[in-house]
Amino acid sequence: MNDLFIQRHPNKWDIKSIAETDGKLKDVLTLMRDTLSRKRENPYVISKLRDELIAPPYGIPSCNLAIFAAVAIRDKVKQLRFGSTGNENDFATNLNNAFQKGSKISIRVFDFSNKQLNALILVGKYFKVVKSSDKSPEEYATESANHLRRFVTSQPDVIKNSTQLDDKTKDLVKFFQVIAKSPQEIADKLMDLIGNESDEQALHALLDDFERVENVNRHDIKQTLQKVIPKGVEEKAQLVARLNHESATPQAKAVAQIFEQHYDTNDIDVKHVTLAMLNKPFEECSEKDIGQCQGKLESLIEHHTQFETLTAETLIVQLRMQIATSKLSDNEIKNALQQLLSDYE
Repeated sequence: MNDLFIQRHPNKWDIKSIAETDGKLKDVLTLMRDTLSRKRENPYVISKLRDELIAPPYGIPSCNLAIFAAVAIRDKVKQLRFGSTGNENDFATNLNNAFQKGSKISIRVFDFSNKQLNALILVGKYFKVVKSSDKSPEEYATESANHLRRFVTSQPDVIKNSTQLDDKTKDLVKFFQVIAKSPQEIADKLMDLIGNESDEQALHALLDDFERVENVNRHDIKQTLQKVIPKGVEEKAQLVARLNHESATPQAKAVAQIFEQHYDTNDIDVKHVTLAMLNKPFEECSEKDIGQCQGKLESLIEHHTQFETLTAETLIVQLRMQIATSKLSDNEIKNALQQLLSDYE
Protein backbone atom coordinates (compact mmCIF):
# COMPACT_ATOMS: atom_id res chain seq x y z
CA MET A 1 0.00 0.00 0.00
CA ASN A 2 2.91 2.36 0.72
CA ASP A 3 3.97 2.01 -2.90
CA LEU A 4 0.98 4.17 -3.82
CA PHE A 5 2.52 7.33 -2.30
CA ILE A 6 5.26 9.63 -3.49
CA GLN A 7 6.95 12.60 -1.80
CA ARG A 8 6.98 15.46 -4.29
CA HIS A 9 8.07 18.15 -1.82
CA PRO A 10 9.85 17.96 1.57
CA ASN A 11 6.60 18.28 3.49
CA LYS A 12 4.10 17.04 0.93
CA TRP A 13 3.12 13.54 -0.06
CA ASP A 14 0.93 12.65 -3.03
CA ILE A 15 -0.68 9.61 -4.62
CA LYS A 16 1.21 8.25 -7.59
CA SER A 17 -0.22 8.22 -11.06
CA ILE A 18 -0.42 4.81 -12.70
CA ALA A 19 2.59 5.72 -14.86
CA GLU A 20 4.64 6.33 -11.70
CA THR A 21 3.98 2.84 -10.33
CA ASP A 22 5.69 -0.36 -11.46
CA GLY A 23 5.54 -4.11 -11.19
CA LYS A 24 2.43 -5.95 -10.05
CA LEU A 25 0.92 -2.77 -8.59
CA LYS A 26 1.04 -1.11 -11.97
CA ASP A 27 -0.49 -4.20 -13.59
CA VAL A 28 -3.39 -4.21 -11.11
CA LEU A 29 -4.09 -0.48 -11.40
CA THR A 30 -3.94 -0.64 -15.19
CA LEU A 31 -6.32 -3.60 -15.24
CA MET A 32 -8.77 -1.80 -12.94
CA ARG A 33 -8.63 1.41 -14.94
CA ASP A 34 -9.09 -0.34 -18.28
CA THR A 35 -11.90 -2.55 -16.95
CA LEU A 36 -13.90 0.11 -15.12
CA SER A 37 -13.54 2.91 -17.71
CA ARG A 38 -14.05 0.83 -20.85
CA LYS A 39 -16.97 1.84 -23.07
CA ARG A 40 -19.51 -0.98 -23.31
CA GLU A 41 -22.98 -1.43 -24.68
CA ASN A 42 -24.23 -2.58 -21.26
CA PRO A 43 -23.16 -1.59 -17.71
CA TYR A 44 -20.38 -3.70 -16.15
CA VAL A 45 -21.04 -5.47 -12.83
CA ILE A 46 -18.02 -4.65 -10.65
CA SER A 47 -18.18 -7.87 -8.62
CA LYS A 48 -16.77 -9.66 -11.69
CA LEU A 49 -13.56 -7.66 -11.27
CA ARG A 50 -13.58 -8.40 -7.54
CA ASP A 51 -13.77 -12.13 -8.16
CA GLU A 52 -10.86 -11.91 -10.61
CA LEU A 53 -8.59 -9.89 -8.30
CA ILE A 54 -9.09 -11.90 -5.10
CA ALA A 55 -8.25 -15.11 -6.95
CA PRO A 56 -4.80 -16.25 -8.11
CA PRO A 57 -2.56 -14.97 -9.52
CA TYR A 58 -3.46 -11.63 -7.88
CA GLY A 59 -4.80 -12.77 -4.48
CA ILE A 60 -5.55 -9.22 -3.31
CA PRO A 61 -7.54 -8.89 -0.05
CA SER A 62 -11.04 -7.70 -0.92
CA CYS A 63 -10.81 -4.89 1.67
CA ASN A 64 -8.08 -3.22 -0.42
CA LEU A 65 -9.85 -3.31 -3.77
CA ALA A 66 -11.92 -0.12 -3.39
CA ILE A 67 -8.76 1.83 -2.47
CA PHE A 68 -6.87 0.55 -5.51
CA ALA A 69 -9.90 1.30 -7.72
CA ALA A 70 -10.15 4.85 -6.38
CA VAL A 71 -6.49 5.42 -7.33
CA ALA A 72 -6.95 3.81 -10.75
CA ILE A 73 -9.99 5.84 -11.86
CA ARG A 74 -9.65 9.05 -9.82
CA ASP A 75 -9.34 11.18 -12.96
CA LYS A 76 -12.37 9.46 -14.56
CA VAL A 77 -14.90 10.16 -11.81
CA LYS A 78 -16.95 12.67 -13.80
CA GLN A 79 -17.23 10.26 -16.73
CA LEU A 80 -18.46 7.25 -14.76
CA ARG A 81 -21.87 6.41 -13.33
CA PHE A 82 -23.03 3.58 -11.08
CA GLY A 83 -26.14 1.49 -11.54
CA SER A 84 -28.31 -0.60 -9.20
CA THR A 85 -27.72 1.82 -6.31
CA GLY A 86 -29.92 4.09 -4.25
CA ASN A 87 -27.85 7.12 -5.18
CA GLU A 88 -25.64 6.95 -8.24
CA ASN A 89 -23.94 10.26 -7.39
CA ASP A 90 -22.38 9.08 -4.09
CA PHE A 91 -19.23 7.87 -5.82
CA ALA A 92 -17.12 6.89 -2.78
CA THR A 93 -19.86 4.91 -1.06
CA ASN A 94 -20.88 3.15 -4.26
CA LEU A 95 -17.30 2.26 -5.13
CA ASN A 96 -16.75 0.76 -1.68
CA ASN A 97 -20.05 -1.17 -1.75
CA ALA A 98 -19.38 -2.41 -5.29
CA PHE A 99 -16.47 -4.53 -4.07
CA GLN A 100 -18.52 -6.23 -1.35
CA LYS A 101 -19.28 -9.91 -1.90
CA GLY A 102 -22.44 -10.50 -3.90
CA SER A 103 -22.81 -6.83 -4.90
CA LYS A 104 -24.92 -6.11 -8.02
CA ILE A 105 -23.60 -2.57 -8.44
CA SER A 106 -22.57 -1.82 -12.01
CA ILE A 107 -20.61 0.95 -13.68
CA ARG A 108 -20.76 2.55 -17.10
CA VAL A 109 -18.92 5.26 -18.99
CA PHE A 110 -20.98 8.40 -19.01
CA ASP A 111 -20.09 9.99 -22.34
CA PHE A 112 -21.75 12.13 -24.99
CA SER A 113 -21.27 12.49 -28.72
CA ASN A 114 -20.72 16.00 -30.02
CA LYS A 115 -24.25 16.08 -31.40
CA GLN A 116 -25.72 14.97 -28.06
CA LEU A 117 -23.76 17.65 -26.26
CA ASN A 118 -24.90 20.32 -28.73
CA ALA A 119 -28.54 19.29 -28.35
CA LEU A 120 -28.44 19.45 -24.55
CA ILE A 121 -26.47 22.70 -24.54
CA LEU A 122 -29.35 24.10 -26.61
CA VAL A 123 -31.76 22.84 -23.94
CA GLY A 124 -29.66 24.49 -21.24
CA LYS A 125 -29.86 27.75 -23.12
CA TYR A 126 -33.66 27.45 -23.34
CA PHE A 127 -33.99 26.92 -19.58
CA LYS A 128 -31.24 29.45 -18.78
CA VAL A 129 -29.12 26.85 -16.98
CA VAL A 130 -26.04 28.59 -15.58
CA LYS A 131 -22.74 27.16 -16.84
CA SER A 132 -20.11 27.79 -14.17
CA SER A 133 -16.40 27.54 -14.90
CA ASP A 134 -15.98 24.44 -12.72
CA LYS A 135 -18.75 22.56 -14.53
CA SER A 136 -17.68 20.17 -17.29
CA PRO A 137 -19.62 20.02 -20.58
CA GLU A 138 -20.90 16.57 -19.54
CA GLU A 139 -22.18 17.90 -16.21
CA TYR A 140 -23.84 20.85 -17.93
CA ALA A 141 -25.49 18.52 -20.46
CA THR A 142 -26.72 16.26 -17.66
CA GLU A 143 -28.18 19.19 -15.72
CA SER A 144 -29.89 20.45 -18.87
CA ALA A 145 -31.38 17.01 -19.55
CA ASN A 146 -32.75 16.93 -15.99
CA HIS A 147 -34.33 20.35 -16.50
CA LEU A 148 -36.07 19.06 -19.60
CA ARG A 149 -37.28 15.93 -17.80
CA ARG A 150 -38.73 17.97 -14.91
CA PHE A 151 -40.29 20.49 -17.29
CA VAL A 152 -42.21 17.86 -19.25
CA THR A 153 -43.22 15.58 -16.36
CA SER A 154 -44.42 18.51 -14.21
CA GLN A 155 -46.89 19.73 -16.83
CA PRO A 156 -50.54 19.30 -15.70
CA ASP A 157 -52.05 16.01 -16.88
CA VAL A 158 -54.79 17.88 -18.76
CA ILE A 159 -52.12 19.62 -20.83
CA LYS A 160 -50.02 16.48 -21.38
CA ASN A 161 -53.15 14.58 -22.48
CA SER A 162 -54.54 17.39 -24.62
CA THR A 163 -55.51 16.51 -28.18
CA GLN A 164 -54.39 20.00 -29.17
CA LEU A 165 -50.71 19.22 -28.56
CA ASP A 166 -48.55 18.85 -31.64
CA ASP A 167 -47.72 15.23 -32.51
CA LYS A 168 -44.04 15.79 -31.71
CA THR A 169 -44.90 17.20 -28.30
CA LYS A 170 -47.16 14.21 -27.63
CA ASP A 171 -44.23 11.97 -28.56
CA LEU A 172 -42.00 13.80 -26.06
CA VAL A 173 -44.60 13.36 -23.32
CA LYS A 174 -44.85 9.63 -24.08
CA PHE A 175 -41.05 9.34 -24.05
CA PHE A 176 -40.81 10.65 -20.48
CA GLN A 177 -43.52 8.29 -19.25
CA VAL A 178 -40.77 5.67 -19.12
CA ILE A 179 -38.58 6.36 -16.09
CA ALA A 180 -34.78 6.30 -15.92
CA LYS A 181 -34.06 7.71 -19.36
CA SER A 182 -30.37 8.56 -19.56
CA PRO A 183 -29.21 12.04 -20.66
CA GLN A 184 -27.85 10.45 -23.84
CA GLU A 185 -31.25 8.90 -24.60
CA ILE A 186 -32.90 12.27 -23.95
CA ALA A 187 -30.47 13.97 -26.34
CA ASP A 188 -31.11 11.36 -29.03
CA LYS A 189 -34.88 11.73 -28.67
CA LEU A 190 -34.58 15.48 -28.85
CA MET A 191 -32.56 15.31 -32.06
CA ASP A 192 -35.15 12.94 -33.49
CA LEU A 193 -37.90 15.46 -32.77
CA ILE A 194 -36.23 18.71 -33.82
CA GLY A 195 -34.22 17.26 -36.70
CA ASN A 196 -31.00 19.15 -36.00
CA GLU A 197 -29.11 19.45 -32.73
CA SER A 198 -28.57 23.18 -33.38
CA ASP A 199 -32.10 24.12 -34.49
CA GLU A 200 -33.06 26.56 -31.75
CA GLN A 201 -36.29 27.57 -33.48
CA ALA A 202 -37.49 23.95 -33.67
CA LEU A 203 -36.67 23.41 -29.99
CA HIS A 204 -38.68 26.48 -28.98
CA ALA A 205 -41.62 25.33 -31.09
CA LEU A 206 -41.52 21.94 -29.39
CA LEU A 207 -41.28 23.14 -25.80
CA ASP A 208 -43.48 26.22 -26.19
CA ASP A 209 -46.30 23.95 -27.35
CA PHE A 210 -47.38 23.27 -23.76
CA GLU A 211 -47.89 26.98 -23.13
CA ARG A 212 -49.65 27.34 -26.48
CA VAL A 213 -52.29 24.76 -25.50
CA GLU A 214 -52.78 26.39 -22.10
CA ASN A 215 -53.16 29.76 -23.80
CA VAL A 216 -55.76 28.34 -26.21
CA ASN A 217 -57.91 27.20 -23.27
CA ARG A 218 -57.37 30.54 -21.55
CA HIS A 219 -58.28 32.40 -24.75
CA ASP A 220 -61.50 30.40 -25.19
CA ILE A 221 -62.77 31.49 -21.77
CA LYS A 222 -61.65 35.09 -22.38
CA GLN A 223 -63.62 35.12 -25.63
CA THR A 224 -66.75 33.96 -23.83
CA LEU A 225 -66.29 36.69 -21.22
CA GLN A 226 -65.97 39.28 -23.98
CA LYS A 227 -69.13 37.92 -25.54
CA VAL A 228 -71.39 37.84 -22.46
CA ILE A 229 -70.28 40.88 -20.45
CA PRO A 230 -72.02 44.12 -21.50
CA LYS A 231 -69.69 46.81 -22.83
CA GLY A 232 -71.52 49.73 -21.22
CA VAL A 233 -70.89 50.60 -17.59
CA GLU A 234 -74.61 50.93 -16.80
CA GLU A 235 -75.53 47.66 -18.51
CA LYS A 236 -72.73 45.84 -16.70
CA ALA A 237 -73.86 47.29 -13.36
CA GLN A 238 -77.42 46.08 -14.05
CA LEU A 239 -76.14 42.58 -14.84
CA VAL A 240 -74.09 42.48 -11.63
CA ALA A 241 -77.15 43.60 -9.65
CA ARG A 242 -79.22 40.77 -11.16
CA LEU A 243 -76.50 38.22 -10.45
CA ASN A 244 -76.41 39.48 -6.86
CA HIS A 245 -80.19 39.26 -6.42
CA GLU A 246 -81.18 37.77 -3.06
CA SER A 247 -82.71 34.75 -4.81
CA ALA A 248 -79.66 34.21 -7.04
CA THR A 249 -77.58 31.06 -6.75
CA PRO A 250 -74.16 31.04 -5.04
CA GLN A 251 -72.67 30.45 -8.47
CA ALA A 252 -74.30 33.60 -9.87
CA LYS A 253 -73.11 35.63 -6.90
CA ALA A 254 -69.56 34.31 -7.34
CA VAL A 255 -69.60 35.45 -10.98
CA ALA A 256 -71.00 38.83 -9.91
CA GLN A 257 -68.07 39.25 -7.51
CA ILE A 258 -65.61 38.53 -10.34
CA PHE A 259 -67.27 41.13 -12.57
CA GLU A 260 -67.34 43.69 -9.75
CA GLN A 261 -63.63 43.32 -9.02
CA HIS A 262 -62.51 43.81 -12.63
CA TYR A 263 -63.70 46.69 -14.77
CA ASP A 264 -61.77 45.46 -17.81
CA THR A 265 -62.61 41.94 -19.01
CA ASN A 266 -58.97 41.35 -19.93
CA ASP A 267 -58.01 41.71 -16.28
CA ILE A 268 -60.16 38.76 -15.21
CA ASP A 269 -58.10 35.71 -14.25
CA VAL A 270 -59.70 32.66 -15.85
CA LYS A 271 -58.88 30.54 -12.80
CA HIS A 272 -61.57 32.48 -10.88
CA VAL A 273 -64.07 31.73 -13.65
CA THR A 274 -63.46 27.95 -13.66
CA LEU A 275 -63.64 27.86 -9.87
CA ALA A 276 -66.96 29.71 -9.94
CA MET A 277 -68.52 27.70 -12.77
CA LEU A 278 -67.00 24.25 -12.23
CA ASN A 279 -65.47 24.44 -8.74
CA LYS A 280 -62.25 23.32 -10.43
CA PRO A 281 -58.81 24.98 -10.82
CA PHE A 282 -58.04 26.10 -14.37
CA GLU A 283 -54.85 23.99 -14.41
CA GLU A 284 -56.95 20.84 -13.92
CA CYS A 285 -59.52 21.64 -16.59
CA SER A 286 -59.60 19.45 -19.68
CA GLU A 287 -60.79 20.73 -23.05
CA LYS A 288 -64.20 19.23 -22.25
CA ASP A 289 -64.24 21.13 -18.94
CA ILE A 290 -63.40 24.38 -20.74
CA GLY A 291 -66.32 23.83 -23.11
CA GLN A 292 -68.66 23.15 -20.17
CA CYS A 293 -67.42 26.26 -18.41
CA GLN A 294 -68.16 28.38 -21.48
CA GLY A 295 -71.62 26.88 -21.91
CA LYS A 296 -72.57 27.31 -18.26
CA LEU A 297 -71.31 30.90 -18.22
CA GLU A 298 -73.28 31.80 -21.34
CA SER A 299 -76.45 30.20 -19.94
CA LEU A 300 -76.03 31.93 -16.58
CA ILE A 301 -75.59 35.37 -18.13
CA GLU A 302 -78.40 34.80 -20.63
CA HIS A 303 -80.77 33.80 -17.82
CA HIS A 304 -79.99 36.88 -15.77
CA THR A 305 -80.09 39.16 -18.79
CA GLN A 306 -83.63 37.98 -19.61
CA PHE A 307 -84.65 38.34 -15.98
CA GLU A 308 -85.29 42.09 -16.27
CA THR A 309 -87.48 41.96 -19.40
CA LEU A 310 -89.75 39.16 -18.15
CA THR A 311 -93.41 40.34 -18.05
CA ALA A 312 -96.52 38.78 -16.48
CA GLU A 313 -97.78 37.78 -19.93
CA THR A 314 -94.54 36.05 -20.93
CA LEU A 315 -94.36 34.34 -17.54
CA ILE A 316 -97.86 32.86 -18.05
CA VAL A 317 -96.97 31.72 -21.56
CA GLN A 318 -93.75 30.08 -20.35
CA LEU A 319 -95.55 28.31 -17.48
CA ARG A 320 -98.27 27.02 -19.83
CA MET A 321 -95.65 25.69 -22.22
CA GLN A 322 -93.79 23.96 -19.40
CA ILE A 323 -97.00 22.40 -18.08
CA ALA A 324 -98.20 21.33 -21.54
CA THR A 325 -94.97 19.47 -22.26
CA SER A 326 -94.66 17.91 -18.82
CA LYS A 327 -95.83 14.40 -17.89
CA LEU A 328 -97.21 15.46 -14.52
CA SER A 329 -100.78 14.61 -13.47
CA ASP A 330 -103.34 17.36 -12.94
CA ASN A 331 -103.10 16.97 -9.17
CA GLU A 332 -99.28 17.21 -9.27
CA ILE A 333 -99.52 20.39 -11.37
CA LYS A 334 -102.08 21.94 -8.98
CA ASN A 335 -99.97 21.11 -5.93
CA ALA A 336 -96.86 22.59 -7.59
CA LEU A 337 -98.69 25.83 -8.48
CA GLN A 338 -100.18 26.12 -5.00
CA GLN A 339 -96.70 25.72 -3.49
CA LEU A 340 -95.40 28.41 -5.85
CA LEU A 341 -98.24 30.79 -5.00
CA SER A 342 -97.69 30.29 -1.27
CA ASP A 343 -94.32 32.04 -1.69
CA TYR A 344 -96.16 35.26 -2.52
CA GLU A 345 -98.86 35.20 0.21
